[in-house]
Amino acid sequence: EIKKAAEESEEAVVIGGGLLGIDLAVAFAENGADTHYLIRGSNWWSRGLDEEGAGIIHDKLEDLGVNVVTDTEASDFISEDGEVTKVVSEGGEAFSCDNVAIAIGQTPNSEIVDVEKTDGGLIQVDEFLRTSDEDIYAAGNMVEYYSPVFEERTVKGSWDHSDAMGERAGKNMVAESSEERKAFDYVNTYGVGHFTTQFLAIGDWTGEPVSKKHDENHYRRLYFKDDRIVGAVMIGYTRGQEQLKEMIKDKEEFDDREALLEKSYWE
Repeated sequence: EIKKAAEESEEAVVIGGGLLGIDLAVAFAENGADTHYLIRGSNWWSRGLDEEGAGIIHDKLEDLGVNVVTDTEASDFISEDGEVTKVVSEGGEAFSCDNVAIAIGQTPNSEIVDVEKTDGGLIQVDEFLRTSDEDIYAAGNMVEYYSPVFEERTVKGSWDHSDAMGERAGKNMVAESSEERKAFDYVNTYGVGHFTTQFLAIGDWTGEPVSKKHDENHYRRLYFKDDRIVGAVMIGYTRGQEQLKEMIKDKEEFDDREALLEKSYWE
C-alpha cells in the first residue's frame, strides 16, 4: 500500500524525523511527488545528530526534491470527500497533499504473550533474552533487554540487530545447560543508503558527543560515557566501522577523544 501510494501521489506530506520518516520521504520524492517532510525538532534524527551533521542529510534530501521543514509540528488534517487535502502546522502553515505518511513511533503487539512488560508494552527480557516465563524467549524491536555491552536496559530496532537477537534467542532456547547460554552482546548498526553519501550509526547515542564536519559530504560524531566509547555516527567517511564496533564491545577508553574524529586515525 505504501509503494502504491508513493507511485500514485502527486503531492505528499511525511511526518517524523527518524529513520523510517526519511525512508518515506525519499520514497515519495523518487516517485515524482512534491514531498514536504515535516520534522518537529531543529533537524533530522536529533537523537544522534546535531544541526551541522544533519545539514548534510538535509541538503541530500533537497537534491532529491524533498522540501525539508524543521521546527514544525502537524496539528490538523483537512479532508474533502474522505480524502486528505492539507496538513496544517501548529503555526498555521498549510501543506497541500493527496497523501500523508506518518512515522512517529510504534505500538508493540505484545498482548500475544503473558509475560512481564514495560509500561509501554515492551516485552522485558534478561541478557539471555529470557522473559519472566523461563520457557519463553523474545527478540526484536518490541523487546527491552539488558545489554552487557552498554550495561543498561535498552531497545534497538535495526534489522541486523533483530536478526542477531533472534539467532541468539534460538540458540539459548535449545542450550542443554546454563553454561551453553550466552548473553546477547551485539552492537547494533543503522544505515541510510538513499544517497551517494552513506549514513551509518553504531551503538548508543546518549553519552557525551564530540563531532567534526570535514567537508560538505563527510562528518563524524562519537559518543562517550566515562571516557568509554559507546556510539558513532558517520556520514560519507565510514572507514573503521568494524573497528569501532569492536571498540564499543570491548569497552575501550580514550583520553584523546578528538583524535578518533580524524581520518588519519583510521587510515
